[in-house]
Formats: sequence, structure tokens, C-alpha cells
Amino acid sequence: MFLPGIGEIRRVESMLDGRLPDHVDVRALAGALPTAEQDLALQPSPAGRRRVVLSTDIAESSLTVSGVRVVVDAGLARVPRFDVRTGMTRLTTVTTSRASADQRAGRAGRTEPGVCYRLWGKLEQSTRLAHLPAEITQVDLSGLALELAAWHAEPADLPFLDPPPAKAMQAARQLLRVLDAVDDDGAITELGRAMLELPLHPRLARMVAASTPGDRGLACVVAAIVDERDVLRGRADDLPSDVAVRVELVAGQRNDERADRRAVERLRDRALDVARRATVHLVLADVDADRAGGVLALAYPDRIGTRRSQVGQFQLRTGSGAWVATGDPLAREQFVVAADLDGNRTSARIRLGAGLDADELEQALAADIERRDSLVWDKQRNDLVHRTETR
Repeated sequence: MFLPGIGEIRRVESMLDGRLPDHVDVRALAGALPTAEQDLALQPSPAGRRRVVLSTDIAESSLTVSGVRVVVDAGLARVPRFDVRTGMTRLTTVTTSRASADQRAGRAGRTEPGVCYRLWGKLEQSTRLAHLPAEITQVDLSGLALELAAWHAEPADLPFLDPPPAKAMQAARQLLRVLDAVDDDGAITELGRAMLELPLHPRLARMVAASTPGDRGLACVVAAIVDERDVLRGRADDLPSDVAVRVELVAGQRNDERADRRAVERLRDRALDVARRATVHLVLADVDADRAGGVLALAYPDRIGTRRSQVGQFQLRTGSGAWVATGDPLAREQFVVAADLDGNRTSARIRLGAGLDADELEQALAADIERRDSLVWDKQRNDLVHRTETR
């Protein structure tokens, strides 16, 4: 059976538990699973036994599962797409193309006669795309742009099957300049090279690479939180937007009945994996969640905002508006940084963010801060007064 992801595989696995005859084994198959578990799905069933293989599209063409006579296709796949809310690429569930559906149907009967059941009708099949768009046209290209900067290369220098869109490359390079990964001439910086060593989106790689030694472990935790699905369950409008709440959950410093325990465990594993790859010694219990805003601002310097006169209303550096509910922990913060913005450019809701103090703000924007000295006449004091304005 073809399913879009591991989450769906585990849910169907749970639904089948206890409902099949004793001689039927249920096996999972996905690229992220341990090799031993994948091998169980690929090996032929022993004599007298049958198996149900719940698989992602890895079995569509990459692997051959022997002895398949029946295919059930849910018609869905998880593919990378640029997410405007987070400014990064995320996996999104989409309907498969006609070509993909035909490829999946071919798994039945590859080694012996078989049949395929599609969980959609012929009319819908006729309206599906013949092929999904090339991935390079649908994702954020800042990682590619950073690689090209390190190679001193241009997209035209490489034989792409589908060349990266010019506007997307321009936006990617602009982001790298904001992150100080390249200079004004497009040359990679020392920080950019450090970011390139980390298996993270450039925003998150910058957060880890540019953090102070004492904050690097926290940065690994925040990177995992931003990069994965939220661990809190419930109506999105009822959930707190503060990333520090998630940090405390992952670090074992807080309990919350809305937290998905399995998701929290996955985030812990993900944070430890990021730390290992970044050669950071991470002790989860020691991270300081109160520092989360200063760390997050290193990844989103373009999404730092200051509070307006109305509680919960903020203006971002880009000039766009952003808001949180008046009862949200971030509503009364003077400065915030937004990692997940839901809505239009004039007034987007902050789904995930953090508060900043003045010192953290100055640290995050050190290269962009200007100080202007001036002499102004103070009528009340009847004297000249020296003022320093920070912008």
C-alpha cells in the first residue's frame, strides 16, 4: 500500500493491528526507517505466511518488493515545497501525477500477475497532472546558492536538466546577504563556509554557526523545533506562539497535556543529531529557554519586529505587520522575532516566534545598527544636549 509518509504508515499499521489473520505480517518501508526494518519489508515471506507492506514512494521505482500481487494506492506523496510561512522548504502532501500512479500500478504484476486499486475515480485521474513540476522550480534555493558561491560558479556553468528559476535564485542570494553568508559581491564569507558544513537550511545553519559557544546547544534545539512539525496539538489559534515553550518541553523542563509525546521524543532525537553533526556538546536539561529569542533572531534577522501601541501588534523590519492574540505570552514583548507567519503581508499572525530584549536585538543586528550623534537645543534646560540615536 502506497502512503505519503511515516506518520500515515504508523496510523494504518495501528488500524490493522489485531484485524488480520495470524499468518499475515505488516511491514513498513520508508527511506527514514532503519535498514533492518526495511529489509523485513523487502524479503520474501516464509512459506505459509503473507505480508502487507505499507510504503512511501520509495517502492515506486527505487526498490523492488518481491511477490507483490495487489497494490493499494492512496494517491498521495510527500514532496518538497517552498513554505512562505517559514521562509524555508518543507515537505508537503500532494496528489500524485498520472505518471506516478502508473508507475505504482506497475508494482503489481511485476514478477507475477496482479491488480491495483486506486483510492480515487477515473474522472479525478484524468484531471491530475501528467508529471509533477521539477523540484528545483518549487523549493527554496538558498542552499544551492550557497553551494554555488563556494564553488565560484553560476547556474549557467552547470548542466541542469531543469535550470533554477532566475527570480528564485535572486531571492536566494538576497537572503544569503541578509544572513551574512555572502558579501555584497556574492563571495562566500567565513560564516558562509561554516554554515555550509551543517546539514541545515541556511537560516538554521546560520543560527547554529553564529551563536555564542554557550548558546550553540540551544540553537540545535531551536533548529529542530523550527524544522519539524509542532509538538503541541490542538486548535492553532489556542496554542502559544512562544518557541521557548517548545524548548522547555524538549529539554524536559516543562509538562503540557497538549504535547504529543512521540513528537517530543522525535524532536529530542533530532536536536541531538543536529548537535552531533555540528560537533556541539548538548545537554538538554542545561539549555536556557529564556535565550531562545536571541538565538532565533540569528536565523530570522529579517523578521524582527517592534511592538506598536496596541498590545499584540508588531511592525517587522520589512514594514509588514504581524500580530499575536492579546493573551499570548509574546503580546507584551517590546521586540519579537517571527519564525512562522500565517497570513498576508500587511497583517500576518505569528504562529511561532520569541521575545527579544535590547541586548539580544543589538547582537542579532550588530552589522545593521547605526548610531548617530547630534547636538539639539533643549528649551527647558536652555542648553545644548548631546544625543545618541540608535537605528
